[in-house]
Amino acid sequence: FGVNAVAHTADAAWGGGEQLISAGRDGTVRCWKLPSRGGKATQLLALSEHTDWVNDLVLMEEHDVTTAFVTASSDCTVKLWRAEAGCSRPRCLTMRQHTDFVKALAFAPQVRLLASAGYDASIVLWDLQHGTPASKLLCGDTRTGMSCHTDSIYALAGTPSGTLFASGSVDTDVRLWDPRSPSCVARLCGHTDVVRGVALSADGRRLLSCASDRTLRVWSVAQRRCEAVFSPHEDSIYCCQPLRGFERVLTGARDGTIIETAVDGSGSRHVCKVDAMVSRLHLHGATNRLWV
Repeated sequence: FGVNAVAHTADAAWGGGEQLISAGRDGTVRCWKLPSRGGKATQLLALSEHTDWVNDLVLMEEHDVTTAFVTASSDCTVKLWRAEAGCSRPRCLTMRQHTDFVKALAFAPQVRLLASAGYDASIVLWDLQHGTPASKLLCGDTRTGMSCHTDSIYALAGTPSGTLFASGSVDTDVRLWDPRSPSCVARLCGHTDVVRGVALSADGRRLLSCASDRTLRVWSVAQRRCEAVFSPHEDSIYCCQPLRGFERVLTGARDGTIIETAVDGSGSRHVCKVDAMVSRLHLHGATNRLWV
């Protein structure tokens, strides 16, 4: 069926050692024990509480320790998974608000703020303590006149401080959101096809976006303008992963190619090619492993 998202942890709450958590199109979330040297990963458990594709996965960390993770699914739910002492399986809390497929997640660890977005063209902020939607919803509301996407949201990112979120949509727009208002503070236009990936710098000053129009764009958040456009692939770009403080970017495409591009325009290099479309890139800095 394929894998839509992966995350890496080595914390004792999840069994210790190097582990990979994957979100699949078969509706399962699986935890894998990674070998120290070579060999194959060993499956530790499979979680099947979702009833449709699991589209995204984010880790929740406190003081650099993974205490929980969250998944988003085409069954229209968001699920919060917490490790419990003495239990072989994490406790699952189902959170409901979306009316269509939930496609993307973003977590701001400094303020423990979770956002989800999906095919209903809305962005929901969550009260993680109670598993309920917060009072602030980043969605279109004709009563308030709040601006919003006009089609499905495929991509979502946030700063660690939770002061800024970015979203990308089938409507080809990238939008910036202030969750404290809540309101849309900018509409960034330039892509000509579905925006499939976005990434914000930690300080919220720069933004990356990639799309089915085969372009990677670099934006100045303060100036609300596009600083550079790159076309490193010959097919739709599905994901982007910033490297080295936004100096370089990894992108993955529908044709399976992964390319590294220098933001200063000094060039691109082919990294590798896989036998399927690259829907997500996960780079674990401590081990320098790239998961596709």
